[in-house]
Amino acid sequence: FCWSMLTGVIALGAYWAYYELGWGGWWFWDPVENISLMPWIAGLALVHSLLIAKEDNLIKRWVIFLSILCFSLSVFGTFLVRSGILTSVHTFASDASRGIFILLLFLVIAGFSFLLFAIKTPEKNNNLNLLFINKTSVLLINNLVMIIACATIFLGTVYPIIIEVIMNKRISVGAPYYNSTVLPILLPGLLLMSVAPALSFQTNRLPNAKNYLYIIILISFLLVVFVFVTSFNVWGIFGLFTGLWILFASLYLCIKNYLVSNKKKFFHFLKTNNALIAHLGVGLLILGITFSSVYKVEYQNNIGIGEEISLGEYILKFESLEVTEGKNFQSLTGNFSLFKNDRFLHKILPEKRYYHVSKIITTEAGIYHHPIQDFYLILGEQQNNKWSIKFYQNPLINFIWIGVFIMISSGILGLLKK
Repeated sequence: FCWSMLTGVIALGAYWAYYELGWGGWWFWDPVENISLMPWIAGLALVHSLLIAKEDNLIKRWVIFLSILCFSLSVFGTFLVRSGILTSVHTFASDASRGIFILLLFLVIAGFSFLLFAIKTPEKNNNLNLLFINKTSVLLINNLVMIIACATIFLGTVYPIIIEVIMNKRISVGAPYYNSTVLPILLPGLLLMSVAPALSFQTNRLPNAKNYLYIIILISFLLVVFVFVTSFNVWGIFGLFTGLWILFASLYLCIKNYLVSNKKKFFHFLKTNNALIAHLGVGLLILGITFSSVYKVEYQNNIGIGEEISLGEYILKFESLEVTEGKNFQSLTGNFSLFKNDRFLHKILPEKRYYHVSKIITTEAGIYHHPIQDFYLILGEQQNNKWSIKFYQNPLINFIWIGVFIMISSGILGLLKK
């Protein structure tokens, strides 16, 4: 339940950044985003470890360690956000006394928990049934990958703080570091995700292995066609292959399990196969991330009221500009119309809001949610009777929100198991 709620909260924060900050994206590897992701990854490793704990008592010690780590990271993240030690658009307060209290709370909780964990030994140890490619081995590899990714994110987030304290010099660790380290680290775990549910704890055999080979051949053919009609991008190919592999393999297992189950009890089938349903959500999530990041199209232009500009195969017309008063802010709203082949598609209404009390200006993106892509418009500054605008086409970005919803639903279904 906690992991499902954290998944939903991170998704809400990503959507807030997508709608409110006006840069066309939903994830920036911001320090506050990172510290919310670390307990999520540790919690994900914990959920998978619980499957092994049912079969091997020795792994229970690892489960306890992950439980302590996950909660400690949550408290540590609260300290970083509430103390004001981080510079981020997501920080909620800057109070040194509050930060010291939370830091002491973190040290007490984490210190005593890990101390107790270190001195308390299990009464008996069972040997893990490790084979070359059984379910235990794959889940342990999955755990190792996640913990390394979590440590990499932790290093990139905390290292600038340590350098600033020691050397009084501020440095920044941005998206290039995380994209070139965390994503390749997670790749093996994602590729193993699809076959893990089909493996056994006791045998070293993958049932119906030839069907997985057929899936790989199908995906390869689709990727060749895709590259032929678009353009070649290494990250795009890796992302599409990973997303399609997880999606197709998980869908194959779902269909297979449904055919051998009691078809009259569909809800029971959903509960018993909630892990596969979660993997379907992960596949959609990866496809949405890949398309909206790699294949995003961006335009930047200046336009006056009553004018229209060509944006690829689309026409954007600036109809009017309106000033309205809200309860605690003044809103400047641009009225734009989007056309394709002289056919009206939708109104897009980007805003700029000025809040009287805090005296800050915020951006409200104008978004037209199409089933296969988002049309995203930002109203910039005025210069020489023209307004600067940024226009984005974010293909398949809705797959991100759909995938997250499926993952949360699978977690809720898992709670209903007896």
